[in-house]
Amino acid sequence: AVTTLALTVLMHEGPQARAYLSAFRHVGLRPARIVHLIYLRNQVSGARVGGLLPGFLRRPFAEKRQIPSHLFWVRELRRKLPELYAATTQSVGQALDFPPQFFEDLQGSHPLTDYADEVDKVMVDGLSDKKLLAALGREPGTVLFTGGNLVPAELLSLGGLRFLHVHPGFLPFVRGSDGLLWSMLVRGRPGVSCFYMVPGLDEGDLIAAKEFPAIQIKLPSGPRPDDKMLYRMVFSFLDPVLRSRLLLRVLEGGADPAALPAIPQELETGITYHFMNPILRRVALDRIFTDRKEGE
Repeated sequence: AVTTLALTVLMHEGPQARAYLSAFRHVGLRPARIVHLIYLRNQVSGARVGGLLPGFLRRPFAEKRQIPSHLFWVRELRRKLPELYAATTQSVGQALDFPPQFFEDLQGSHPLTDYADEVDKVMVDGLSDKKLLAALGREPGTVLFTGGNLVPAELLSLGGLRFLHVHPGFLPFVRGSDGLLWSMLVRGRPGVSCFYMVPGLDEGDLIAAKEFPAIQIKLPSGPRPDDKMLYRMVFSFLDPVLRSRLLLRVLEGGADPAALPAIPQELETGITYHFMNPILRRVALDRIFTDRKEGE
């Protein structure tokens, strides 16, 4: 049996959104609606995508360009590092109770209509775009924000809407960027938290927070992949899956996303972290990717 959640998933293409959608499908949950963002500009260069095309062609062109770009590393890691991909997905799947097919789904092989009956594609120039405000503000409800830049206050203040977010850090102690790696470094295990969003960074009322046992992934024999590749592996196949597991616990049984019990955070507690420098990142990564001999 499939249970439809009173939930809108706000997403752009990528492993985090795919992990949430695949997790829902895995346990028989289905969001009522997906709002799929197609960006008017290249997210790296800032250049307009298909600027010379007429309006009715611009969105499908931008979507066709965007999807493989945002799923590039999910697919490339599997192609370029198949043994490490297998070790990672096996370890993460066993620890968090997801089957191999779940990780196959992260490659973006299913159309979004497999996950929700209503899929709205909205071409925007950022999260403050009036077209997005109009698309979300047409009816009250709860929106799952799947990541990608800071959410502006005008979006969070839309009447009748509550925004859910899952953060890779045990709140209130680990806020900010690179939460999974900071959790491994300062607390020795990954933490994940679900909360209702407010304008302050990771400061909303807390619905659930959990620390999981440390997940260790054995590196294959041969040269050690560089830290950039290991970092991409973490944020393609570990971080999104940890967040998905907590979200499923929160919404277990088809709970109403608008009525989840939540408590205010102790805002004076904890630290807001920034992206790790390369030296600390190596230490944190070595706590996840293990069992190498000196000199390998």
